[in-house]
Amino acid sequence: MRKLALGLTLLLLLSTVGIPASARPKKTKYQTFTHEGETLVAGVTTISWSEFQFTCPEPPISQGVSGYLIELPDAFTTGTATAAVNGAGVLGVLPDFSISIWSRDCEQLVNTQPAPQLVPPGGVFVMVESDFDFGTTFTFTATAPVPRR
Repeated sequence: MRKLALGLTLLLLLSTVGIPASARPKKTKYQTFTHEGETLVAGVTTISWSEFQFTCPEPPISQGVSGYLIELPDAFTTGTATAAVNGAGVLGVLPDFSISIWSRDCEQLVNTQPAPQLVPPGGVFVMVESDFDFGTTFTFTATAPVPRR
């Protein structure tokens, strides 16, 4: 009985002390980058995508025709960011969005994949395309963990 009382007392003391703040797991904080855009025709025409192959790193003259090019801030190019797209077109359906990602040196890292996508390390330029709808307005959102200090 005495051992039980001593054990309960010790348990009670330890539970009130708690875990020191330095030993607690830290919550990850996130930062976001958003950009709104519009495309006129379906991305299956690849007008803007094809032109960017030749104009990179400059945006294509056809920006917004079949695709919309976005340059990510440095904090979103480390390989930890995700890229997502939401929007709607003239037909009123929720379009399927595809994204392609290039490096600053114009190497294509992701070739026309459904959004959302992980932005690979060095991914700087993102081309957003609506696969089937036209007159599509969208919001692009990149989310990345805030670096710990």
